[in-house]
Amino acid sequence: MKKLILLFLCGAVLPTGQVLAQNDIDEELPVKPFSSLSLTLSAGTTGLGFDVSTPVSDLFQVRTGFDFMPRFDYGMTFGIESYANGTITSSKFDSMAEKLKGLTGFDVDRKVDMTGNPTYWNWKLLVDVTPFKNKNWHFTAGFYLGPGTVAEAYNRTEEAPSLVGMCMYNNIYDRVVSSPVLNDPDYFFNNTAAEVLNNISLLKTLGLDISKYTGNFENIYFDENDNPVKSLYERIRDYGRLGVHVGYYKHDIVDAEGNVLHKEGDPYMVTPDADGMVRAKAKVNPFKPYLGFGYGGRLLKNNDLYRVSFDCGVLFWGGMPNIVTHDGTDLINDVRDIPGKVGDYVKVAKAFKVFPVLNLRITRRLF
Repeated sequence: MKKLILLFLCGAVLPTGQVLAQNDIDEELPVKPFSSLSLTLSAGTTGLGFDVSTPVSDLFQVRTGFDFMPRFDYGMTFGIESYANGTITSSKFDSMAEKLKGLTGFDVDRKVDMTGNPTYWNWKLLVDVTPFKNKNWHFTAGFYLGPGTVAEAYNRTEEAPSLVGMCMYNNIYDRVVSSPVLNDPDYFFNNTAAEVLNNISLLKTLGLDISKYTGNFENIYFDENDNPVKSLYERIRDYGRLGVHVGYYKHDIVDAEGNVLHKEGDPYMVTPDADGMVRAKAKVNPFKPYLGFGYGGRLLKNNDLYRVSFDCGVLFWGGMPNIVTHDGTDLINDVRDIPGKVGDYVKVAKAFKVFPVLNLRITRRLF
């Protein structure tokens, strides 16, 4: 009699012909917080990574993990040019290279090859939300946290002789243009030949033949209008400095006191740092919020242990990246008309004010 009453009640509650299965009962049971743990391997635009996840309710799942971008190299080339008074004088490069070979012993190539590679990794904390009846769809919010430098570029090892030769020449050039030989019109009238030769140690380094000046120089004065020292210095001044031409300044570059260091439209010429290197780094915010969505399902039929899913979204990394050289110049905001592959990379970086995320995820439930 009791069984008949129970069957009658079930028939009154359920639609006609529907059978109450064990699976239907399970789906109605609420998910217990931290009742399971899953491990996921991922690959995509954020690199290779892993995370562990656990549900906290019917609607929410928390996951945390680590992503890193494998190292790979991409090449780029810059040209070495001479410049003076804001003007590039590439026609003089060959004669300068020949003189540099004699002065320094280094061959200076017209081009500098550089290598770039990604350097970023991130720890992530994400929350998946499944608001629909179909739990295969999810929305995700959270953040990625990692270094601010996401890529770097530097000259290749074989370019070291050219860059060292450039450094040595530029040091000579700076000493020449600041010398009183060029800047003091009365220098040769007020100083004897001995004082000129003793005070200007570059003479022998520069290859000036002083053998014809013999004897005691204490009372000998150079002819201000016809002397080998000044003419040599003037030739070096006219050659200009050597540098890697990267583009042109978008605006005036000023120092802390407001003095104009470089005018808008002047060529931006990169010179090696104290280590004889040319470097650049791409920088973004270390803290990067994330918003996205995804879809997933069973990897194997009738097997709930393995799942495959796709995530799509954006990382908000603070607007356009800054690509900063070792001298502090931002190629994004300070320089225009950047040639070659570097110019292409800069254009791409400008286009991505947010970082697109597309990842494939393979998940295995541990318990």
